[in-house]
Amino acid sequence: RILGSLCRNGWLVEKTKDLPPEIYFVLDSELVAKQLAGLFKIKNENLRNYFFSIKELEKKISSRIFFTAVPRSKNKLADLLVNKALDEN
Repeated sequence: RILGSLCRNGWLVEKTKDLPPEIYFVLDSELVAKQLAGLFKIKNENLRNYFFSIKELEKKISSRIFFTAVPRSKNKLADLLVNKALDEN
């Protein structure tokens, strides 16, 4: 949750001693989770730039980072909120 917020807002990690030893990111995209874990290639140049930014932030913290995906069928509230936001825009 911390790294995701930092990446989205472009902030730098300044204080790392209070972070937990492991940080888990649960995403709604299996593809993105596997790309961030280094299991799949990222072909799009813009997405690759985000990937490298995330990896640079990961290097600045001592926590181990894990990425996993939850199928939308198991996360109906998130799916509902995403669809609502898309409909409003």
